[in-house]
Amino acid sequence: MTTLLDADARHHVSCARSDDFIASLPDGCVNLAILDIPYFGVKDEDWDNAWPSAAAFLAWVGAQADMWRRVLAPNGSLYVFASPQMAWSVEGVIRDRFEVLSNIRWAKPPHSTKAEMFVKEDLRAPFPASETIIMAEQRGSDEIAMGAAGYA
Repeated sequence: MTTLLDADARHHVSCARSDDFIASLPDGCVNLAILDIPYFGVKDEDWDNAWPSAAAFLAWVGAQADMWRRVLAPNGSLYVFASPQMAWSVEGVIRDRFEVLSNIRWAKPPHSTKAEMFVKEDLRAPFPASETIIMAEQRGSDEIAMGAAGYA
């Protein structure tokens, strides 16, 4: 499900594959994009294991990011969720195309993950009970926002 808020504060709701939906949008029309992409190999679901390798997954993220860059408004904001395992690599792909402003760690509430099911002493590393949110903008957005606001 993709939701787009237009300039007149009306909502447009469309149920479609995100790449098909994004392809139908005009350039620079999205002010805020919040994207919860697949994690790559974290879930036992087909949608999270559709790529033969991490490199193939990251190439897919790059192709998606190229589409996001086209539709994101010059002073728009982009938030991309990523798994702890792939966050660093996904952020690198985003950084190639956008200005990354922040790397937010969202701590999941207690008992909301499978972490409580594991014997902690048997794990090689702590179970990730957090998620990364990469916040980015178009390059040069500061000058565009400053000009639109009329301040110096």
